Amino acid sequence: CSMPAAPSRATTRPSAWTAYFGEKDFQQLKIIEAMTRDLNFEIEVVPCQTIRESDGLALSSRNAYLSSQEREAAPAIFRALHAGQKLVARGESNAEILRDAMHEILANEPRLQPEYSEVVDARTLEPIEKLTHEKPARALIAARAGSTRLIDNAALELAGFQPD
Repeated sequence: CSMPAAPSRATTRPSAWTAYFGEKDFQQLKIIEAMTRDLNFEIEVVPCQTIRESDGLALSSRNAYLSSQEREAAPAIFRALHAGQKLVARGESNAEILRDAMHEILANEPRLQPEYSEVVDARTLEPIEKLTHEKPARALIAARAGSTRLIDNAALELAGFQPD
């Protein structure tokens, strides 16, 4: 009779800490994930979905700084992201077309000052030129409503994309 092999310490030892980060600040989430991985921190980073108002605006403590007019304008950010997602759902993979479509929606809302609308590789945050079935992509937007900087993002997945 033989003894079963002892499980390795790496597979049985739970993380010392669990940290929950919202996907609303996707860039921060990816930086924290990279830091914990690269520095071998014993921290499990758990992404949490963005919670939204009924009009699509991402919940944020910053929303409290918006005037009523700025609050009315802010959902244009979500509409821009959603427009990018709809284009991708119809088969569009050219990131420049997606960026332009998102920017146009933002530019048509005079109470917002767009800082950027970008399409990036969701793993590296590097801007991409074309969506593929092999790499996850993310649309990122930052805009100011008065003095308040608002950020949001959305996954962009071509039909048939299979995440790891």
